[in-house]
Amino acid sequence: MLVAVGIQPNGEITSASVVEHKETPMFFQMVKAPDYFASLSAREFDSIDFEENIDAVTGATLSTEALAASVKDGVTRIAAEQFDVHIPEPARPFEFGLLELAVALLFAIGFGAQYLRKPLREVLRWTTQVAALLIVGFWENSPITLAKITALLFGYFPDPRSNVALYLLIGGFALSVLFLGKDLYCLHVCPFGAAQRFINAIGGKRLSLPLWSVRLMNDTRNLVVLVAIAAALATAQPARASYEPFAALFALKGTTLQWFLLLIILIVSFFIRRPWCHYFCPMRSCERALLDIRQKGTNLLRSKT
Repeated sequence: MLVAVGIQPNGEITSASVVEHKETPMFFQMVKAPDYFASLSAREFDSIDFEENIDAVTGATLSTEALAASVKDGVTRIAAEQFDVHIPEPARPFEFGLLELAVALLFAIGFGAQYLRKPLREVLRWTTQVAALLIVGFWENSPITLAKITALLFGYFPDPRSNVALYLLIGGFALSVLFLGKDLYCLHVCPFGAAQRFINAIGGKRLSLPLWSVRLMNDTRNLVVLVAIAAALATAQPARASYEPFAALFALKGTTLQWFLLLIILIVSFFIRRPWCHYFCPMRSCERALLDIRQKGTNLLRSKT
């Protein structure tokens, strides 16, 4: 994010504005930039608490943080170069709230459920999915998206102190697949998977698709994931990799494509069990890649023994 900041010779901030950003426009509009910039006006650069002066917007936390970080970087640089003043980095504790606690508990319960009998395991799964739908979905709108994974591949690592949930989600997903061979995120933590499961329970239908169509959809999904990541790499904009309809459901904000996908998936979910999860979700491609790594590691260990 590129932000222009104006400062008077006496150290007073006059204005600030976003010149360029690489966020999805839909999410960037959720960040109340004018309100934040207005709060900086007529303030001296060494009297601003950047950590408390901006509120994170649900579903756009990273955009909010990027906005504050950009202004802070500009002000800090001007303060050092023009006023010979060093603005100290404030001590920030790790933020561990309802979302972080919920994610940690959901993975822990999902892990323990793998060692229980099927009836109790199913009860726990329904319980975790209700919690995931309400907290990870509608309350926080924080499911894993391809854009978040792509951002990490770019080397964009958000501050772990204020993004504990993000690292818990991605870490729990990757570690459960690599060490257990089971995707605990999709089974217990993904709110969109839970929404599809509840709709299918209402519809009461579990139609099976022909094997050739399943293979075709899986191949198409993998191709779409590669194209999305390539588009993000080519434009240096991780947000371009996002096409999941999560925001349309949980934040009621989305592109035309996302609303279309959401409508189709919700309708099909009445007849087919978790269609997005099984045939279209990019996390399924990530899961297959991790399972391949797990298998290669297992084969390597066996060859050494």
